Amino acid sequence: MAAAGDAIYVWRSPAHGGTPIDIAAAEQLARFAQSEGISRVFYDNYGDGSQNQSSGRQTRETLADILTIFNDAGLQTEALYTDSGHIENVLEYNTSVSEAARFSGIRLNYENSFKGTSPDERREPTTTGDIAFYQDAVQRAGSLPVYASISFHWDEPIQIDGVSRPAFQHIIDVVAGIDVQTAQDSATVIRRLTAEECQYATTHNKTCDITIETADVVRSIGLNDWNTFFEEGPEMMRTSLSEVSTEFPSVAFAYHFYQGSYGSTDEAVSTWTVETQPFTEAEVVLMMALSQSVLLAGGAMLVQRHIARQPL
Repeated sequence: MAAAGDAIYVWRSPAHGGTPIDIAAAEQLARFAQSEGISRVFYDNYGDGSQNQSSGRQTRETLADILTIFNDAGLQTEALYTDSGHIENVLEYNTSVSEAARFSGIRLNYENSFKGTSPDERREPTTTGDIAFYQDAVQRAGSLPVYASISFHWDEPIQIDGVSRPAFQHIIDVVAGIDVQTAQDSATVIRRLTAEECQYATTHNKTCDITIETADVVRSIGLNDWNTFFEEGPEMMRTSLSEVSTEFPSVAFAYHFYQGSYGSTDEAVSTWTVETQPFTEAEVVLMMALSQSVLLAGGAMLVQRHIARQPL
């Protein structure tokens, strides 16, 4: 169902409920990706290929074996990090292994928690220094492409060289491509939230992916029902994304695929989603509380409507 160029996020860090991916799991994941027409992997390897990895991280040898499996399966693999401090290590790793074991790029995964030049800040890009952060990363990476995960609302005007434009446009000008984090299950909403970013990227010959949630993140990290296709199931996801592709034929999808642990060899990675059980009363109360404390005004009403499956 996936168009050529679609990607899958491979989370394997303990923070995302995974254990370090092993050879068997990598082979299994490669088969799954091939069966779905996926051609890229955004790989969070919770390390950087350094020779001396701390506990829970992969050795260089294991990383090389896994990337060889992905590359042999036709999967371009980007190193996925939430800071740019690993760039030099990735470059050094790439020069130390065969071409079949190399990363094809680096993806800076900030989403809505951009830190900029300060490790203590969590915000969206608003300054020229924030754009310079991406420029610095691209310069340090040399010939290795740098991509950026951005949120759909990064539109704060920033003036550079006398020209004021939304932050996302400046970022797209700098990097090789983007993926736009939307976390929505409606084709109409997905199109509305990503139209400006994807149109700007594709008209400037940059790649644009729309990030899609596929699993029960409502229960695991406190998002809401409309953030994921888990409840609707794979057929509804295929139908909705087909509608998006009709309007944006040059855009691909990047799937957040939280299917348990990628490192567990006895856990089949063979299906996108499954139908969840109805929400319990306690979960409804929790979602309402989250909507009122975290979401924008009107969030509680949206939660109520979505739980009842009423049209928005």
